[in-house]
Amino acid sequence: MRWLRHLGAKDVVRINSDQSTELLPQLYMDEKSFTLKTKEFTINMSGLSAVWYRKGSFWFKDFFPQIDIPGHGALTRNINSRTQAENLRIREYFHHLINKNVRTLGSVRAATPNKLITLDIAQDVGLLIPEFFISNCRETFESRLENGDAIVTKPVSDGIYLWDTEEAQRGYFSYTERLSTETIATYDASLPPSFAQKEIIKDFELRVFFLNGKTHSVAIFSQSDRRTKTDYRKYNYDQPNRYVPYELPVDVNGKLCKLFERLELNTGSADMIVDTLGQYYFLEINPTGQFGALSEVCNYNLEKHIAEWLIGDNYYG
Repeated sequence: MRWLRHLGAKDVVRINSDQSTELLPQLYMDEKSFTLKTKEFTINMSGLSAVWYRKGSFWFKDFFPQIDIPGHGALTRNINSRTQAENLRIREYFHHLINKNVRTLGSVRAATPNKLITLDIAQDVGLLIPEFFISNCRETFESRLENGDAIVTKPVSDGIYLWDTEEAQRGYFSYTERLSTETIATYDASLPPSFAQKEIIKDFELRVFFLNGKTHSVAIFSQSDRRTKTDYRKYNYDQPNRYVPYELPVDVNGKLCKLFERLELNTGSADMIVDTLGQYYFLEINPTGQFGALSEVCNYNLEKHIAEWLIGDNYYG
């Protein structure tokens, strides 16, 4: 927002969806356009020059209130299900109008890509990925470990990321975890379907921010710290990992850009590993593109580049 003001952008509106219940607008849509109006602002689609989907999906929530019909549980559940379906279709059309008529950074439709499908497409464009499997049998994991494979497990969705400020006053997070024979032995014979990847012995990790065909990368030296060896997000604040700017090889950069193109994403962050043999492995894409730390430690000024894209700078436009 500061860069947009500095570059001379006018009439910039920032909407935080978690605060939107206080700003629930008047909404009007027809076959060509929409209008959103609150006490603070009025947005006409015809007046939009660019939109950035930083996070989330719909800009506003609670257009449809929850219904409670005492003594009629089944009817209550059915009506709430139907109103949510109404909300979904209206939301989809709202974003359709934006995507059709306005320059858009980020994507609602591709905001949560299937990680397994993304890995398959990554292979299609020529990127290496760690071997993986999914199984609901403890025996499968035991046999892999008995054969000498080192494997890690993690969610195929977004995992747990929760700050409980209401009750426990603490945070809950899930990470990539290394599996051991001792750990597997404590599991039931039948499991929920679980994802596992062959562990890649890394030289260092890469976080790559992608913006409209251009990449900015940081190398993260997390391997020598036992705390961050498997997942650098287990930050060691006493002895932080070293972060340095990094330039991807031309062929790897081209394949990664091709992957974003196939996923119809014009921004996001990719996680990669470089192993001890110098091979580049693709892990996953985060479409919301966490870039703050990368921008700061590498002096990339990514906030400025994003602002330039939004105002139509030719370099990023």
